Amino acid sequence: MVGTFYQPKSVYIDTDVLRSLPESELQGGLAEVIKYGVIADQEFFHFLRQHRQDIFSLQEEIISQMIARCCEIKARVVEQDEREGGLRRILNFGHTIGHAVEAASNFQIIHGLAVAIGMCAAADLAVRTGLLGKDEAREIRDLIAAYGMPTTIPPELGREEIKKFLLTDKKTVGGRVFFVLPTGIGEVVVTDQVRPADVDAVLNSD
Repeated sequence: MVGTFYQPKSVYIDTDVLRSLPESELQGGLAEVIKYGVIADQEFFHFLRQHRQDIFSLQEEIISQMIARCCEIKARVVEQDEREGGLRRILNFGHTIGHAVEAASNFQIIHGLAVAIGMCAAADLAVRTGLLGKDEAREIRDLIAAYGMPTTIPPELGREEIKKFLLTDKKTVGGRVFFVLPTGIGEVVVTDQVRPADVDAVLNSD
């Protein structure tokens, strides 16, 4: 909840650092990468599907393209909404339920993998609210699964505990939980018009 809006003068990215990470941390980072495809760039989403093996083997040219595209998308969003007044919320796709899952697990599920679960949950919720077709939701889930990430909430996590954390999320305003929901691959909306019954159904689906 404490942060800064001062922008950096420059950003340095050393792709060799990726080779030092355990696989789970690499997967966690790639969950955030998939997020960018879902929220803003259908072509990038398909790029991630096409180059999965190159990405896992950290092929330099492909990795550099991937990182550059993520930076471009985030910079474009932040430039238009520097102080998180509206558009910037789309960067939280997968994080509403993801943060709650992460907290309910006592942070045993690392952030990126919790976001992967949250993205699948958000896609399911979008289907239930009539915003997204089942085939596109399946595409999102299948890509996340192809990268070896979890797609469902572990059964041992208490659903009421998850709901408690949902209500304390930073995207909750006046008791209203805001969700970032896909309307297609590359497009999302931010809405609080979600029925509690649909949230319950998503939290209890497998």
